[in-house]
Amino acid sequence: MFDLKKILTLVFITLFCVGCGGKSSKSWEGGVKPIELTKKIVFRYNDSLFDDRGAGRYTYPIPLEEKEGIFDLKSFVVRDLGNIIEFIIEFRRPIDQEDFNGRSYQNGWAYQLVDIYIDKDHRPVSGNTFSLPGRNIEFNEDEAWEKVVVVSPDSEKLIKNYITTNSDMRYLYEARNDIIPAHNVFSKTYSLVARVKKSDIGDPQSHWGYQVCVMGFNQENEKRNGLFNSEVRSFASETSFGGGTDYDGNPNIIDILSPDKKSQYGVMSQFRSNPYAKENLVAIIPMVYGKSKQNIPKFRQNSMVQPNNKQNNPIDRRYMEPLEGRRR
Repeated sequence: MFDLKKILTLVFITLFCVGCGGKSSKSWEGGVKPIELTKKIVFRYNDSLFDDRGAGRYTYPIPLEEKEGIFDLKSFVVRDLGNIIEFIIEFRRPIDQEDFNGRSYQNGWAYQLVDIYIDKDHRPVSGNTFSLPGRNIEFNEDEAWEKVVVVSPDSEKLIKNYITTNSDMRYLYEARNDIIPAHNVFSKTYSLVARVKKSDIGDPQSHWGYQVCVMGFNQENEKRNGLFNSEVRSFASETSFGGGTDYDGNPNIIDILSPDKKSQYGVMSQFRSNPYAKENLVAIIPMVYGKSKQNIPKFRQNSMVQPNNKQNNPIDRRYMEPLEGRRR
């Protein structure tokens, strides 16, 4: 005969093991539904720290002087969640839920505005070399972007309305379907997380390139050259960063993906800014690719237009052509 005690013991062990293998109903913080275990990291990049100085000398707005590091990009991760692509943007300091006036925004954080530019083919004469208004940067012709995801603390409708209102700017109108305001976004302690439909940007590939531009958020900045980004001026104010110029031309970006400070400061400091806006020249920022595709950022000191420069053929001809002349 079978030992009844042993049979009951085996039944109990079986039921216990099955119970432990069940799925947890616990959700992520912020009420976000947990992802499946089949999540796939398709891109990861650890940025250099303590380089939240833009072109090298930028300073924080006066109310944020004691919050140094909130714009300092620490890492960037892209995950394939099936029909959804997730971007995780991690910072050195915690994310603030309210601004210094106690004001909160729809998506749950206060200060950071982020553009994620994506180069899908790494081919010349393919994609867009300009940036969104107010960023004051461009991209290499063989690293042009096909899609840009905008991660804003406020409603995606603000971005869409801006594009519609400024549809007379031809370059912006023609790229309207390439500009994706992230609508499923939330903040964690140190990170911003944005999810977009895969149908909006495509199926991520290992050869894709990315550049993440971190800026300050200013809801009042809706100028023709200002898409809700804080500006960088000569001196910091309540709403502006310092360390730039009082003319439009210097990058209004505080941090980007870069292997080290020298590389970031080198590429971002190569701009021209003067009272005659049509003669301004903006910095050209490199994309960052996977390990097997990584390009070392190029230094272009010799490509700038300088009075005593004997070089006849600049490395990049766009430094010879004013910004406004390229956007007719």
